[in-house]
Amino acid sequence: MHFEHEEEILAAHGYPRLEEHRRIHDGLLRRAAELRAMPAGDSSGPTRIIEFLARDVVVRHMIGADRQYYSLFATAPD
Repeated sequence: MHFEHEEEILAAHGYPRLEEHRRIHDGLLRRAAELRAMPAGDSSGPTRIIEFLARDVVVRHMIGADRQYYSLFATAPD
């Protein structure tokens, strides 16, 4: 739901790289589904999930890709 909402906001603000950003979201959702489908007894599961969240979602996406649209929402100083 977060990605859908974010994409709606970006579309409303005319973000020129929206389609690329959607593809990134789709990739993250696919990877999350793969991790969710891991067998319950897979002892590497928790580590893989934490690595995905920390590295792929937070570092690469939120700190990397999401920063590319911050200028859309910048306000001029008073």
